[in-house]
Amino acid sequence: MANIANIVVWCLLIDRGKKCMALPFRVWVPLDAIVNDLKKEVKKDNSDLNEVAIRNLVVWRCKEPKLFIWEKEEWLVEHIKGINFKNKAAAVELPVTVQVASLGLQPEEVLVVQLSSAGSVGELQQIRY
Repeated sequence: MANIANIVVWCLLIDRGKKCMALPFRVWVPLDAIVNDLKKEVKKDNSDLNEVAIRNLVVWRCKEPKLFIWEKEEWLVEHIKGINFKNKAAAVELPVTVQVASLGLQPEEVLVVQLSSAGSVGELQQIRY
């Protein structure tokens, strides 16, 4: 349960092939949380990630267009497929030591959490659209 000292962050979990692994979901982190704390909460809230090390989760913030929770799921899925994560004009990898509150996330903006190429996905099921 969230309390006054927490902030809500919306996340979209994708695999290294940019396929959505879950619908967008929210996690609560303390106001002083850093990105590494956010990754821990994402892992805690997704039992499919039990075998994945925190270091193998990468958090991205899309630039233009930004992702928002109110977008249709199909649009989010297609948009994610088209993002070149190596292009810093499209998305920025968030360093693990950056404070989440300092990002200035817009209400209901979605961060992308991706399994890195070193991550093991095991038998994770992906959403089919």
